Amino acid sequence: MRKIQVHEIDHEVQPKNWLHTADSFRITEQQDENPIQIFTDVSKSEHVVRAGIAIFIQSYLVHQLWYALHNRFSNEQPEQLAIVKAVDTIKK
Repeated sequence: MRKIQVHEIDHEVQPKNWLHTADSFRITEQQDENPIQIFTDVSKSEHVVRAGIAIFIQSYLVHQLWYALHNRFSNEQPEQLAIVKAVDTIKK
């Protein structure tokens, strides 16, 4: 296990001397009584791009959404849209 180090850098540092990310961040996990899981999927055909969202709360499917988009979207754009729509849905 790596020892966590705290560094304050106020000057330019060469890339070889950059901090390792494990020394810069601490991630903690805790269990939530009402876990929310979001799954997204994107499919692209010649004529249309579809973005799908499934939202589960406590392992129960509570929302299932599909969006049909113009086929000029890249693969990443519908995925990003799906994430934004999922967060909007959860906020409501």
